[in-house]
Amino acid sequence: MEKIADPITTESRFQTALQTLIVDAITNGVPVEGGWECRSSNDDIPDWDIAIQEVTKPFTLSNDRDSQ
Repeated sequence: MEKIADPITTESRFQTALQTLIVDAITNGVPVEGGWECRSSNDDIPDWDIAIQEVTKPFTLSNDRDSQ
């Protein structure tokens, strides 16, 4: 498994790293929607089930202006 360059020490850093990972994957044509099991070989670290689902962007006035 590849290591991320900067350590994830805060929830904010985790969210930024996750968003960067998803944007990079999409930009490179890698599909990201779906589910994955993340298993750890370390008994002290839990296993995780991760699901990613695309959501609709919230409506804003700038979205409305762009469509006119």
